[in-house]
Amino acid sequence: MIHFVYSFTTFIVALCPARVAEASTEKVPLGAIFTPGTSRLEAAFVYAVIQHNNASSKPRFKVHPVVERVDNDDPFEISRKFCQELNDGIFTFIAPTTEPVYDTLASYTNTFQMPFVSPAFPEQAAERPCYYGINMRPNYLRAVIDVIKHYKWKAIIYLYDSDDGKMCLRHSAMIYFKFSVFSFTCIK
Repeated sequence: MIHFVYSFTTFIVALCPARVAEASTEKVPLGAIFTPGTSRLEAAFVYAVIQHNNASSKPRFKVHPVVERVDNDDPFEISRKFCQELNDGIFTFIAPTTEPVYDTLASYTNTFQMPFVSPAFPEQAAERPCYYGINMRPNYLRAVIDVIKHYKWKAIIYLYDSDDGKMCLRHSAMIYFKFSVFSFTCIK
């Protein structure tokens, strides 16, 4: 969680000043949408905003968080909340992304040329880039696949901590190893 806090603080300072001159007040609205299961991420975001606003070095501007919560990963619901936040004048947008909502959020932020910060974009995001997006966690599965290919391993044991990890590895393995015999065991 500490890594996310420092990362969010860095992104708040780095992304907002570019457009802060356009703001009519010293409080810059920063949009965020959180889904179920992202309470730690939301806590890190709130903590980073508080740290920035109460910094002893007297920040040039204060951040006003515009936070919305949705009950699921429904792209329509997230689109509606995103539009509400745009109406509130947000300068930067922060949200966790999953495969169902990534295309929607990438399309909106590309269209409106708005910085978009996410802890992790889906692995398939490379084919559909978010031009104004910042992925805080690098996509590492292609590197894993390259190591497997380099050493010509026929089987691996893959440890993961979320269902996304298992799903991404299976998807990547199907793409890269579709013509070879390969076996992997997943352990959560």
